[in-house]
Amino acid sequence: MSLTPVQCISYVLSFPQVACPVPGFANVDELNQSLAYLTAGEEEKDFSEIQESLVGQFANQCMYCNHCQPCPKRIDIAEVTKLADMAEKEMTDELRERYAALLVTGEDCIHCGSCTRRCPFGIDASENMRRAQKIFGC
Repeated sequence: MSLTPVQCISYVLSFPQVACPVPGFANVDELNQSLAYLTAGEEEKDFSEIQESLVGQFANQCMYCNHCQPCPKRIDIAEVTKLADMAEKEMTDELRERYAALLVTGEDCIHCGSCTRRCPFGIDASENMRRAQKIFGC
């Protein structure tokens, strides 16, 4: 099962930090499919069935989707997690530099759990902040 353009726009708009999606299209037909969002009913916009399928498929695996945001300490949780995941596979100077360049890191986490409660994939994001702290030696 795949998402329709209307469902894709609905999904993007489900993120609190998104105010205006900008869909791409290759032709007039694809443009019209995206514009159909403006007159679509709630049933046409519903992406929950597909989301539930994805949640089951990717349970306990961070998708860097930012559903965990906002963080009260302003940590870019997805970026910290992604850098930690990559560093676990192979630590590089570039990864160290990217982590060091972050304004707030896993070390700044207060472990309030708000991120973990928001994650649709069951990730303990707070634990990922501890893991990043350990990996990057903070």
